[in-house]
Amino acid sequence: MAKSSKNKSGVVGADKSGGIPLLNWIKGFLLLSLGFAALILGVWVSVDNPQQVTLVLLGFSLPEIALGVMVTGILLFGAVLGFLFSLAPTLKLTNENLSLKRKLRRRDKELQRLRKAPLTD
Repeated sequence: MAKSSKNKSGVVGADKSGGIPLLNWIKGFLLLSLGFAALILGVWVSVDNPQQVTLVLLGFSLPEIALGVMVTGILLFGAVLGFLFSLAPTLKLTNENLSLKRKLRRRDKELQRLRKAPLTD
């Protein structure tokens, strides 16, 4: 009978990062497709809006820039800002997860030590 290949995560067929290779490939493909679609959309907006505009911000006039470039830049800035704001809770949860794994490892070692200890009355 063939032995199933389980890793530390206990998932059959999982790689070292804990994910399944096919799902990692699909995730990478979807992210690449999304990035390519965003690039195409940005070029499309820039080409369709070549008008030069001047933005007045807090009483200061900024240099003239193409409307399409400005809109694309603002959308990109918002996407990066949203990513950065969502990163903090993700890092907090990752840190909490690692802490719980360390506690579980310590408890497992203690349990193994207690199982090996002789019973005394």
